[in-house]
Amino acid sequence: MLEASWLRARLASRIDEAFPGLAPARDGRWTAPLSAEHRAVLLVEAMKGASYQIVFGISCSWIPTLRNRRITWHRTAKNARQQLWVDAHSDPETPFEEVSLLRSEAIAVAQIDAMIVELQQRAPAWWSSVSTLRGVLTEAERQASFEYNIHNPRPWTVAAFTCARMGDVPGYRRWRDAGPLSEGDDSLAEQALTVLLDRGSDELGAAGS
Repeated sequence: MLEASWLRARLASRIDEAFPGLAPARDGRWTAPLSAEHRAVLLVEAMKGASYQIVFGISCSWIPTLRNRRITWHRTAKNARQQLWVDAHSDPETPFEEVSLLRSEAIAVAQIDAMIVELQQRAPAWWSSVSTLRGVLTEAERQASFEYNIHNPRPWTVAAFTCARMGDVPGYRRWRDAGPLSEGDDSLAEQALTVLLDRGSDELGAAGS
């Protein structure tokens, strides 16, 4: 069985080579700004059966974490959080490459190379599609349409707060009522809504309107 430390080091090296625009952040994450308010994120994720995959997504400063009666906003690379992303649960019809610790080093290297090729083919186009508020909302709505989704935050929560960032309060409440909050409670969510409405319009808001 291969060592997880070897695998993570190999993945890190290949990600650095393939995505020079991304910078390592923490805990197997790489990020790069997409706008003043959100970031592209690559995440090395441990799976069941001693395997790993790399998922790509975004971290948005307008989507809060509501936990322990606190509101946390994710504005920096250091505290970037995967909030809307692509994996086998968001794209159930599309297989995703994985790498296993239970195979030989040669096979693992080939699997890693296949993962990197897949990421280079899919991630940049997806990030481009979510480079505006409207693009983020469209992708969140797409993912919310799937019956089975275990992402946290849930895609309808992402859609709700994206509507709020756009100043669309009816849209926020429509998506807010589409399912249970991923975290927190109604009072925290309403506080976060007030903060977003007070931000007003800026470059991202204008681009996404």
